[in-house]
Amino acid sequence: MFLNESAIKTAPPISWKTAKVVPVYKGKGDTLDPENYRSIAITPPLPKVFMAVMNNRLTKAAEEQDLHAPTQAGFRKHHSTLEQAFILQTVISHSLKCKRALGMAFIDL
Repeated sequence: MFLNESAIKTAPPISWKTAKVVPVYKGKGDTLDPENYRSIAITPPLPKVFMAVMNNRLTKAAEEQDLHAPTQAGFRKHHSTLEQAFILQTVISHSLKCKRALGMAFIDL
């Protein structure tokens, strides 16, 4: 009940939007060199559970109501981006073969 109401009626608590960023040594190179570290964000567990539940519900609703574009394959169960990659490769190859300029834009919504 809390998760349902908070998703609809209120903004998430500020504490849910914060993370503690911790450097983790990659295991090679000089430990004094910052380039040899990667960062991880440690977030509270409740927001993770909340987001997982919401993601499952939204994904299920989108599938049931057929809200995805026919060409949408990324991040969907039982779909592959292989066809999109093949089409992209074909377009690039054709452009090179015809010696034509090719402009592309990749949009992440």
